[in-house]
Amino acid sequence: MPNSNPSESHFNPLADRLSHAFAAMTHGMLYPGSESDSPYFRFCVPVTDGDLTVESLKSALHLASFWKLRLEPASDWFGRTIVWADDPNGGGNPIEADTYERLQEIMRANIEGEVWRLTAEPQPGHYHDTRHYVGGRVEKFFVGFMTYSVET
Repeated sequence: MPNSNPSESHFNPLADRLSHAFAAMTHGMLYPGSESDSPYFRFCVPVTDGDLTVESLKSALHLASFWKLRLEPASDWFGRTIVWADDPNGGGNPIEADTYERLQEIMRANIEGEVWRLTAEPQPGHYHDTRHYVGGRVEKFFVGFMTYSVET
């Protein structure tokens, strides 16, 4: 039976709960590499049908045209972040390394298809907050966690 609730296109309980769960895994952790030690936040936004692309995500996240976007599988970022967190000369925090590993596994198990990393940055060469999104599709939503990093 079709759902007659018109607000469902803007809210999905499963997608919303998963975004909270992903963000809960990052609670108390800070984005590595940021000059500002930024925490993570959840996101859950409706997306169009079809593949997740730079253009569909730019629209879903309401990013202005001046943002330069890069979309790539999140596996490389998770790999680098896990190594950094586990390295005594990097993050030096094996618990965070384990958390990132488990978070990647949980996301892979709950995301439909690829887990993505979307980086959004304004014009290069200026002091700014770059946005980093890690997530994927859950039904008709782009769901995950994000942070800001100060770039100079």
